[in-house]
Amino acid sequence: AAAASAASQEAAAGAEGVDASAAAVVAEPALDDPLSSFFSAIRDQSAAAAEPKGPKTYTAKYQQQKLGTGADQVARLLQPGSAFRNENPYMVLQLDTDATEEDIKQRYRKLSTLVHPDKLRNVERANEAFDEVKKAYQTLMDVEKRDIVVSNVEKVKRDVERERRKRVARGLPEADLEPLEEELETALLKHFASVKHKREKSERNQRKYAARERMQEDEEKTKQRREMEFDKNWNKQERMEGRMDSWLEFAKEPKKVKVNANFKTEVREDTKFGQVKANEWRKRWK
Repeated sequence: AAAASAASQEAAAGAEGVDASAAAVVAEPALDDPLSSFFSAIRDQSAAAAEPKGPKTYTAKYQQQKLGTGADQVARLLQPGSAFRNENPYMVLQLDTDATEEDIKQRYRKLSTLVHPDKLRNVERANEAFDEVKKAYQTLMDVEKRDIVVSNVEKVKRDVERERRKRVARGLPEADLEPLEEELETALLKHFASVKHKREKSERNQRKYAARERMQEDEEKTKQRREMEFDKNWNKQERMEGRMDSWLEFAKEPKKVKVNANFKTEVREDTKFGQVKANEWRKRWK
């Protein structure tokens, strides 16, 4: 009985050792297995997507801002000078550079609903106003373009404030200054009008350059085609003249009489018929 119990204890210990080693093998990660890394990456992405997103941030002043009716917005977006005014997408959406991305999206939804052509069937050029709103929204949703617009607006603001401080320093009463918002709006209008002029000038120059390049290419192709035609005609004329010259030279040469090499001219002898010269046969034989 003692021997049997000792044997059973050894067997149990051996089984525990095997289970421990198997667990260690299972627990060891497969470093070279691409499937394990792939599924782990998927699990990480799923966990990141499952995390709750932060609350949307809206600016209070834009929430309380009154936008008026659709006809009012169409008139505002298409007023005289709108070609330059609408170059500033913040001015189109009636926002400032401190507007968040959620503010931009919400303002686009509101304005696009107000000026939608299907809603304003009796308002002329409503589709143009809708296109201006859409273009401004697309510009501000592009991070690079939005950063460029913000840098331009902030530069104009700094220039206006600096100029106002200079005028006050020269002795002009601050009460006599133009309201900051109106002066800033005028400065922004001038700045974006200048930007539009520069862009249009650059586009015109690019079109002229492209047209000039196309013209040069066409001229070069025409020149090459003419040269090929000239060479072709010249070679044709040259070959024709060569054939004519060779024919004329051949015609000028005297005709050659074919002479048979085996033909021997016979000379008449002054001998009578039947008369034979003595020893003539010896000469022929020799």
